[in-house]
Parts: sequence; C-alpha cells; structure tokens
Amino acid sequence: MSSAPALSRSVRFADAILQAQRKALSKDESVMLLGECVGKMGGLRGESQGLLAEFGPKRVVDTPISEAATLGLAAGLAMAGKKVIVSLSGPDRLASAWEVLRLELANLQSRTQGAFSSTVVIRVPAGRGMGGGRYLQAAPEGNLCNVEGLRVLAPSSGEMAADMLTAALEAQGPTIILESNALWQRREKPTGESHGLNGATICKSGEDITLIAYGGSVELAQALAAKGEKEGFSAEVVELRSLQPLDVETIGTSVRKTGHVLFLHESEGLVNRLSSCITDTAFMYLEAPLQSSQSTDLEALSACIWATFET
Repeated sequence: MSSAPALSRSVRFADAILQAQRKALSKDESVMLLGECVGKMGGLRGESQGLLAEFGPKRVVDTPISEAATLGLAAGLAMAGKKVIVSLSGPDRLASAWEVLRLELANLQSRTQGAFSSTVVIRVPAGRGMGGGRYLQAAPEGNLCNVEGLRVLAPSSGEMAADMLTAALEAQGPTIILESNALWQRREKPTGESHGLNGATICKSGEDITLIAYGGSVELAQALAAKGEKEGFSAEVVELRSLQPLDVETIGTSVRKTGHVLFLHESEGLVNRLSSCITDTAFMYLEAPLQSSQSTDLEALSACIWATFET
C-alpha cells in the first residue's frame, strides 16, 4: 500500500503512541514496556492494546500500584542493558516516585561516569483537558525541569509524541514525555514531518509579539495569532517542544525580532526559567516585560497583548 493514503487518514493520539510502541518492541528486543495498565487492560486509553499478546509478559509488564518501585525496576533494567518505556496514569503519580526519579534515575549516568545506561522513557498524561482537578490535571513540568539529568518533552500532536518516544529510546539518559490531556481526544492527519528531541520551532512568523507555547497550549497560541491578524497585530508563534533543555537560540532570535513576549503555560514553575533565558539572550531588545498567562480565554489574552504594547 502506498504511503499517500496512510497520510490522508486521521489518527487518534492513542493510536500514534500504540504504533510507536509496537514498532519499538518489534525493532529492538531490548525494549520493554512497564506500567499499571499496559498489559491486560491495554492502556488507559488503548495505547498499548494487543501488545501483551504480541510480545508476551516478559516484555510488556503490568506493575503494582507503586510508581517508586516501577521506576526503580526501570532503572535496574536500564543498567542491565534494557530500553524501558514506563507508562504512568497521571501526573499525581510522580510525587510518590520523586526520590527514585531525582536521586537515582536522573543521576545514574553521571554517578557512574557513563558506565551504566539509563535509557528510560516515562510517558505521563498531564495538564488541562479532563476532569480530576489538581490530580489528573496537574502540570508537573516546573518541578521536572529543575531535575538535573532529566530530559523533559512536551509534544503538541500524537505524531510528534510518537517520534519523540522513538528518538528517546535511542538516546542516553532518562526522558519524560508530558502528553497533554487536551490532545488525547483529537484526531489528526500525519504530516510526515520528523520530530527530534531538542529544539523549539517557529510555527508562524510574525513581527509584533512572540507567543511561546508548548503541548496543548500550541493550538491556543495559533488561535490567538489568527485573532491578532484580524485585530491588527502580527504574532510569531514559537513552540518549545523541549522544556528541558530549552532551545535558547530560537527563543532569543524570535524575541530580538519582536521585542514583546507572551508565554502561554500551565505551570508557574516554568516562567522563571523562560524569563532567565530571555534575559540572557534578548534583554536589550525587550520593549516591555515578559508577560505570562495560564488563561485559555482569547479575549483576555488579546487584551493582555494590547496592554503589553502600551507598556
């Protein structure tokens, strides 16, 4: 079958993850999948459906409700040469595994001077888009980005998440992929674009203000930019993709061009990091202080932008 019809079909976020995990397990026998619901249940949203039957219980492992134990097991398997995908059910699960994540897994390579591998990819659904309040909708990226040795990614589509998963399994060190809850119900047509681990990208060019976003907020930034075209301002949209490390060069280049910045985010913990980045790379070009917002109201965000221009 040709690739053209495949690219024309829309794909659910969960299906993109399922395809990436199946491909990884098929391609490399050292890849394993761990999680509370990955086996018999097939994942909370079907993202591992059928993998237990296809690859067996030694490679697709249902784990107990103990995230610390699961990440500890993943670290041990990685030291033994395995490449491990860990599926967590929500961001609240990270709290109970924080000590293992921060003190053991993230430090494994540096502590052993590279003697042991720590290729572990942790998938975490997080942020706005479903019920659950501060539990299932928590945004842990601010805390995660302060963990030295941990790579933190935030895809804005299923295709991007799948590519990041594949690339992270080929990289050294642990990676957390924050999968926005706002994206799980969407169906999207694959673009055929390849997405790596590092680097921001400019989704839309503009002249008056830089809108910086990631994950589920990227669509909001694009909608705000479209609104700006009607209201009389030109917005440049920068998608971070990687939250740790930040693409300092792309961010700085855009801010030096526009002189104004609005950061659309879900975690206050990221604002200081981005502010430091902009101060280091574009401070002399700023015409107004960095603005940040967790709002999803286009009218309120537009008013914030106009206020920025008047500063």
